[in-house]
Amino acid sequence: MTKVITQKGYPILKPFETMDEVNAYFAAKKLTCLICGNEYVSLHAHLFHSHQIKADEYKEQYGIPWRRGLIANSLKEKQASIMNEQRAKGILPQAPPSSHIEKLVEASKKNRRPVQKAVRNALRAHGLSTHGRTEKWGAKDFEEYLTRIKSGRTVTEVGKDKDMPCREVFDTYKRENPKFREKFEKIWDELPYSVQVRGQKLGKRFKKEVVALRQSGKSWPEIATMLGVKESTPRNTWHRLKKADKKIP
Repeated sequence: MTKVITQKGYPILKPFETMDEVNAYFAAKKLTCLICGNEYVSLHAHLFHSHQIKADEYKEQYGIPWRRGLIANSLKEKQASIMNEQRAKGILPQAPPSSHIEKLVEASKKNRRPVQKAVRNALRAHGLSTHGRTEKWGAKDFEEYLTRIKSGRTVTEVGKDKDMPCREVFDTYKRENPKFREKFEKIWDELPYSVQVRGQKLGKRFKKEVVALRQSGKSWPEIATMLGVKESTPRNTWHRLKKADKKIP
C-alpha cells in the first residue's frame, strides 16, 4: 500500500485492491493500525479512543471487506477455541438459533453497502477464470454476444457458453451502455416470438400485434395460433398493458 495523504498528522494509505493484500494484512500476529502504525490484537477500542472513528469507517477508508472483524488471527483462534469448549460443555448451543440468523439476514438487507474494491476484483477474476480468461470482457465480446442472440438464442442461453460472459455481466454492460442497449432491443424485437417467450422478454412488436389483433375482435385462441405462442401469453400481455395504459379498451 502506498502513502497518499495525511490526516490529523498521520499517514493515510490507499485502500486494498486485492484479496491477497487483505489476507496478508490479517495474517500477521497483530494488526497494524493503518492510521498510526501501532500494532494491536484488536483495533476496535483503539480506533474509537485514539482516532475517534468506528470500525466500519476504518473498513471503508481502507477497502477492508465488511464481514472481516478487525482482530488478529491469534485472537480469532483463541476466541474460537473458547467458544468450542463452551459448546462442548453445553454452555453455548452448537449452532445459533434460527431467530438470530433471521435477524442477521434482515439487518444485511437493510444495511446494504457497496462491495469493497478488493472483493469486487476477486469476484471479477473468479468469473473470468471460469471462462479461461484473465482480461476483462470487451466491446468485441458483447458484439459477439449479440450475434449469437440474433441467431435465435436467449440472453441466458448465450450466457452459458464457456467463451461468453454470464447473463449478469451482459445485463450490467447493457445497462451502462445506452447505445448498446438500443441495439440489443432492436435485435430482440425482431426475433421469433417463441424465442422471446423462452427468454421471458416480449418485445414491442409482439405487444403491438396483441393489441391490434384483440381490438380487431380476435379471440385468445385465435391470437395465440396466429402468433405461435400459448394462449396465456397474449392474454396476460393484454391485461398488463391494459392495467398500465387506460387507453386500451
